[in-house]
Amino acid sequence: MADKYIDGLKTHCNGQLLLDSGRHTRFLGLQVCIHSTKCLFNSLVVQNNLLSFLPKYKISQDNLELFFCSIRLHGGYNNNPTVRQFMSAYKQLLVHVELCENFRGNCIPLEENSILKCDVVDNLI
Repeated sequence: MADKYIDGLKTHCNGQLLLDSGRHTRFLGLQVCIHSTKCLFNSLVVQNNLLSFLPKYKISQDNLELFFCSIRLHGGYNNNPTVRQFMSAYKQLLVHVELCENFRGNCIPLEENSILKCDVVDNLI
C-alpha cells in the first residue's frame, strides 16, 4: 500500500513521477526498505513462526551509525581517522561506557544491546 502510494507521487513543478525524476534515489530506497521488511515479516512471522512479531528497531542501523559518528567526532575535523586515531577513540569510548554504565539517569533501557564490550580495561590503558 505504501509502495503504491510512492509509485504515484509526482513532482510539484512539472507533475513528473518522482521515481522518474532526478530525486528518485531516496524514494526508491524507501520502497526497497518497505519491501525488505515485508519479506522479513512473511519469512520470520507468517511462514516459519520463528517470531510472534518483527521488532523493527532490532534491525535498524542507528546504533552502528551512532557508534561511527562517535569515532569520527574524536577526530575533530578529520572524519577519516588513521589506525592510531581509531584505536585511541575506541579506547576512550570503552572507558566512557565502563564509567557511565551505572549512571543512566531516568532512562531505562529496553534491552542490553551493547556495541562496545570490554572484559578487561586494564590491558587497554
